[in-house]
Parts: sequence; C-alpha cells; structure tokens
Amino acid sequence: MARQRSILARTFDHVKMKGTCDDHVKSFYSSGQPSSGVQLKNVAYTFVQLQEMRHTADYNNAVVWSRSDAIGAIDMASAAFSDWRAIRDQDAAQDYLLQLFLPKIPRA
Repeated sequence: MARQRSILARTFDHVKMKGTCDDHVKSFYSSGQPSSGVQLKNVAYTFVQLQEMRHTADYNNAVVWSRSDAIGAIDMASAAFSDWRAIRDQDAAQDYLLQLFLPKIPRA
C-alpha cells in the first residue's frame, strides 16, 4: 500500500490542482452554495495558499520565515483537514476530488 501511495503521489499535476482549487473558490462566491460549500471552499483555498507558501519557501531566498509563519501554515492545514473530514463523504467533495485528480471533467 505505501509503495502504491508513493507512485500515485508522483502523478499529481499541481498546476492543474491549483487551477481547479482557484476555480472552485471563485465559483463559490458567484453561486449559491450549501453550508458544506464553505468547508469545501476553505479546503480549496488552503491548498492554493499553502502551495504558494511552499513555492516562496523553495524559490525565494529573500523571504525569512518566522516560527509564527510556520505555525500559521500548520494551523491552516489542520483546519482544512478538519473541514475535509466533515464533508469528505458528500457528493460535492467527491466530485471535487475527481476534478483534482482526473483529466478535465465537467463540474457537476
């Protein structure tokens, strides 16, 4: 199982995933969403924010990260995981996963 997880992880297209997350966040604000939509929007938003932080950390040596910056990022990730656990079995969350990992599919 761990070997397969490692193989799967290397297939992720983070550019596509970021685009999917950006689209999801934007569509949240332009359409009526159920209350669970707030949690899914937070998951998508957090993915984008943490990915941008990671790119900054990897490629911009001028940025100095403080302990509070790191703790803030950890708190963001923890909140997103809590939101995900609350909604992961809902159709909208499962559709979101498909949009993240599969070639272009239409939004439900």
